[in-house]
Amino acid sequence: MISFRKSLGLLFCILALMPWVSMGTNNLDSQPWPTLGGIIFIASCGLKLKTPPHLLIVVALISFGFVISALVSDQLGGFIFARAVMTYLSIIVSYMAFYLFIIRYGFPWRIVIFINIFWIAIGVAELLNPEISEMFGQRRTTLDRGVTSLAPEPTYFAIYLFFSSWLMLFAAHYKPKGGVSALILLNITAILFLAKSTMGVLFVIIAVFALAAYKASRFRPNQRDLLIIGTCAIAFYVFAAAGDFFLEESRIARISSTFADLSILDVMQVDASINQRLEAVVLSLHGALYHNLIPAGLDTFLVTRDRVVDQYNGFFWYLTESNKIMSWIGAMVYELGVFGIAALSLMFSAAFDKTVRSFWGLCVLFILLLSAIPLSFPLVPMLLAMMTAQHSVAFKAPLVRKAHHVDAQRLRGYQRSG
Repeated sequence: MISFRKSLGLLFCILALMPWVSMGTNNLDSQPWPTLGGIIFIASCGLKLKTPPHLLIVVALISFGFVISALVSDQLGGFIFARAVMTYLSIIVSYMAFYLFIIRYGFPWRIVIFINIFWIAIGVAELLNPEISEMFGQRRTTLDRGVTSLAPEPTYFAIYLFFSSWLMLFAAHYKPKGGVSALILLNITAILFLAKSTMGVLFVIIAVFALAAYKASRFRPNQRDLLIIGTCAIAFYVFAAAGDFFLEESRIARISSTFADLSILDVMQVDASINQRLEAVVLSLHGALYHNLIPAGLDTFLVTRDRVVDQYNGFFWYLTESNKIMSWIGAMVYELGVFGIAALSLMFSAAFDKTVRSFWGLCVLFILLLSAIPLSFPLVPMLLAMMTAQHSVAFKAPLVRKAHHVDAQRLRGYQRSG
């Protein structure tokens, strides 16, 4: 029988895995429900909590940086301020709540798999009835882009699929069995043919190259390894051929064609969307240095951008008109300054288990977080929480087991002690 506390934890997981679903309650992109669900679950765990390492310091750094940033903002209060409060609160709550759930109850395989399949099912249904996704929240796409499923736009759909796959891979110690492997492959296929997201495809390419580099550094070929390499080569050829056929009129096809004619740097300058996304990364970090890594404000990015952009000799021409920084790390570093850098460093150090695989994984995560992943996206702190929880004795039993059941005896002992 599931305890009331575990039920609250599962509710948090469900809400966190569908972070953009509003069910008609509001017109916002990011929803407050995962944060509220996480707060309720944390409160149900009582005062004696087994928290992630350095959590109090991380909370203090984020809070102190946020207060300074709020004070130097052009306006104190209003929608931007409220959104920023919920955003940074969501990072802390999702990180802590998922850590607590993992070390108490193990990885919620059934919930993660079911919701992942539900995302894909809604995406497929959207091909037949584009309005179906509007039942769940905001929807922004065009004919040459992919479907949105439970996200407001195709890129966010791809981001969810990628990080859902990473959560499952990590929970399986990067050795997923048949059903999980098939679902991860289905996710990659959906990124390409449903979301049709250039950024999602780039994420997959970066992850594949990192995995290949890691494997190459430890490669001792045998028959099985050669078979896997051959299978991957055939799969890549099939995907490439299918992509040429099914994505002929898509943005992915246009970008691929552009790369065939121009250098990477030229593409970054010529393509409006890429140019704008690169602007968010480069100029937010430049803006942080411009302010000497002192928290620069929650609504001052455009002013700072206009002061430094001339140094790039017209490279950034498709400038954003929003103070919302489209970079996970860029936003945290610009808005929280040195306090954000310190908080991130502590979270990454807590997630590092001193292995080569962990090092590669965190490097890939850092690179991906430079991109336009929303700060309020719960799966990022959830992944960091999983990486951190692997150090816990209570975590090792529930993570991967015969049928993904928790080692109840060890867990009860842990719960009595913590």
